[in-house]
Amino acid sequence: LAGMTSLDLGNNLVASLAGGLFRDTRSLRVLTLRDNELTELHAGDFGGVEASLEHLDLSHNPLVSLHPDVLRGMTSLKRLYLSSTRLATLPSGLFRSLERLEELHLSDNEMLAGLPAELLKPLTALRVLAVTGNGVLPCLPMEAARFAQAGTSFLYEGPQRCVLCTADDPAAGCKCDQG
Repeated sequence: LAGMTSLDLGNNLVASLAGGLFRDTRSLRVLTLRDNELTELHAGDFGGVEASLEHLDLSHNPLVSLHPDVLRGMTSLKRLYLSSTRLATLPSGLFRSLERLEELHLSDNEMLAGLPAELLKPLTALRVLAVTGNGVLPCLPMEAARFAQAGTSFLYEGPQRCVLCTADDPAAGCKCDQG
């Protein structure tokens, strides 16, 4: 496993990630865990691959809980797939190590609490933000304006379409505070 760069564990009924599972795979760049039975992820579950991982697919798992430090140290991560899970919220600080993240896929969840602005701030390299199929997701925060200016592609649909606005030029139906 030491020289492995890609590992696909999809469709294997994986229900948990045992501590140290990835400790001998320090060169792993792509990890696919989609279509399993993962319900929660803990700090340290990806111990050993934090620095090398570039692509992590956790989609199509019945995830309901993520520890705020589960992605800690994943400074090389470029693509993260958390679509089609049961996530209603994302913990504060979850993305703090992901300054190189280019694609974030959160489609088909139940994002009841939305995406807090502070959660998105570390994502300075983001180019794709996919949040379609979250029927109860409220408008994306004003932080999204920064991504729009940087050319990020937003894949969003919801009960209402959001219009970016500023305090100087509020769009119809949009109330913006100064700043």
